Amino acid sequence: MRVAVNPEIRLVLFDDVLHNLLFLRKVLKNLGFSGVDEAASGRKAIELAQQNTYDLIFMDCQMPEIDGFEAATMIREREEKIGDIKIIAVTADAIANTARRSFF
Repeated sequence: MRVAVNPEIRLVLFDDVLHNLLFLRKVLKNLGFSGVDEAASGRKAIELAQQNTYDLIFMDCQMPEIDGFEAATMIREREEKIGDIKIIAVTADAIANTARRSFF
C-alpha cells in the first residue's frame, strides 16, 4: 500500500519502553516520515512540546514521572501559546477505563 506523506509534518513519539519507540519509529519511517523526535517521559514530553512546533504527538499513557494523561492535559492547557497539536494515545493496556481516558 502506498501512502502520500507530507515531509513537512513534525512528529514526536513519547514512550518509556524502548521497543515501543523502535517499533513506532520503524512504522513511521516505512510510511515516509523522517526526523521524528522522541522522548521517554511525560516531563520531557511537556518540555519538547513547549520548545518545538509539532503537528502530531504519539503519547504513551503510562510513563514515569508524569503519565501521558497528565502530560497531554498540560500540553492542552498551553495550546493557546504552542498551537493546536493532535495527540494520539499509545498504550498496551487493555483495560476499558484506559481507553475511555485516552481521548485527550
